[in-house]
Amino acid sequence: AGVDVVSLDGQSNATATGRMFNRMMAVFSEYQRDDLVETMQQGKRGIARAGKVVPSRFAPYGFRYDRDSRSYVADDPRMGSVSRLFHMVGVEGKALWAVKRAFDSEGVPTTRGGRYWHVTTLRDMILNDAYRPHTNEELAALADAGNLSAEVLTTLGPESSYGIVWYNRHKVETIPGERQLKTPRPRSEWIAVPVPDSGVPREWVEAAREAIRDNVRPSDAGRRYWNLKGFSYCPCGARLKPFTVRKKNGIHFYYICHRHRSGRDPCPHARYHRADGEAGLEGRVADFVLGLIHNPEVLRERIREQAAREKAALRDTRKQIAALAQRVHESESERDRYNRLYARGKLTDAEYDAYTNELDEKRNATEEELARLADARRHVEYLEELPQLVEEYLRDLPHLVDRKPLVREYETVPPEREPGPDGSPPIYTLGPERIRERTPEKVEELSERHERERAERYGAAYAMLGLKVVAHNDGSLEITWRGGGCKLSGLRR
Repeated sequence: AGVDVVSLDGQSNATATGRMFNRMMAVFSEYQRDDLVETMQQGKRGIARAGKVVPSRFAPYGFRYDRDSRSYVADDPRMGSVSRLFHMVGVEGKALWAVKRAFDSEGVPTTRGGRYWHVTTLRDMILNDAYRPHTNEELAALADAGNLSAEVLTTLGPESSYGIVWYNRHKVETIPGERQLKTPRPRSEWIAVPVPDSGVPREWVEAAREAIRDNVRPSDAGRRYWNLKGFSYCPCGARLKPFTVRKKNGIHFYYICHRHRSGRDPCPHARYHRADGEAGLEGRVADFVLGLIHNPEVLRERIREQAAREKAALRDTRKQIAALAQRVHESESERDRYNRLYARGKLTDAEYDAYTNELDEKRNATEEELARLADARRHVEYLEELPQLVEEYLRDLPHLVDRKPLVREYETVPPEREPGPDGSPPIYTLGPERIRERTPEKVEELSERHERERAERYGAAYAMLGLKVVAHNDGSLEITWRGGGCKLSGLRR
């Protein structure tokens, strides 16, 4: 942009000496910053080893930082919610989602004072050692492992129990332009800081941890392709969100209202729609699309009807565009007349401003109308090309979707021979020795890959058709596409 930066404590970058000096200053500044950060971290580790809490932005829920003791003390109103969490999960056997619903409906404030809880926050609270009572024997074991200072251990009551706040568990690096990177440190480098007992019975803590021990969200990476993601909606207008759950009989896949699943606004239409299987949401929509492709006349007729309706509504677009363009030309001529009158002194400043402001308002309104009609005109041109696009759909769609692929349980073994002198591949006869069975793991891997590729082809077909699916909680589906729509009740159209 032609802007030169001049540093008051540096030199000009126009010379080699100036550039060298500025680079050296930058290196020293970076070293000074890193040295300062390291010194501050050493000081914080020293505070933690002395048994004092290193204050942070937020204390664990149910605690508050006390400046005099430099430790945490119980915040009774919030600690009551903590005890209720452990009782509901550990004693009553409630799910984390039920606890979230209860806290949200009763207006229990979150750590940051928000309204809505997240199940991940509740899970982290259950796993937080600040709420788990530790006996003197357990604290002595931490001292033997080097996590707790022996001097700190002598200051603790032998008959009392304490919670543990861990410090120095991660190495945090901040990369400019990116978020912070957290790298776990070895457990031997962790620092245990004792805090007062939370008052939650140890049995509740252990039972709650056992209840959520297997609550790990299964990863979808490389497993499946959600071909209705972005095409399926709840009757409330929100998109359906993919949801994976692990049960005793395996992993199951569902679609659920995004607004309802987020917990911010319970949806009365919400239902967990099964995604996979012939009776699942994806299978029913796939059968409908295959039937639509196999009856091309239905697609052609619906598209023609849609194009005719919309073209009739936009029939006078060209005339309106011409009239508005003439109006813009007239406003420009009128502005020229006002400019000439103002230059001759025939108009005062106030009169000239009033006239030109009025012209600007009319011109802006006319240009907005022109832009709207221009979009409508482009849409008319699209409708005129729509019949040709339909023929392309009918030609391409059958190749995009297909039936369930067949994965054979055997594969051929290539011969262990060199190519011919001319580089041609070796010729051999296919016999029993050239065939071997695939392992069950390999067959499953190939099946998952083929199913994913097939689902991706369906997703491409849905995009070409402009598909939109509204799933109701009674199992019925409203499917709309370019030129038409229908309703599926149960497994029938």
